[in-house]
Amino acid sequence: MFQKILSQDLETYSIGPYVELQELFGIVCENSKWVITKYPFGFSYFKKGTGEEVQIPGDELISKAYKTFVKNFYCDG
Repeated sequence: MFQKILSQDLETYSIGPYVELQELFGIVCENSKWVITKYPFGFSYFKKGTGEEVQIPGDELISKAYKTFVKNFYCDG
């Protein structure tokens, strides 16, 4: 499944001029891999077979234990 982590508010399309990525997206090192644990603006994915894009707003993900592993980037830890 292809997934996009949204980096902007879908209503205002703005987050300000500078952001701390690790803080905003909850990026942590886990088992030598970078993991995204926060989705402030939600995420979207494409349904297999139909290609239809599904968007999940960030407010629906608060206090849920979702994790996205960042491919091809590794960390010490």
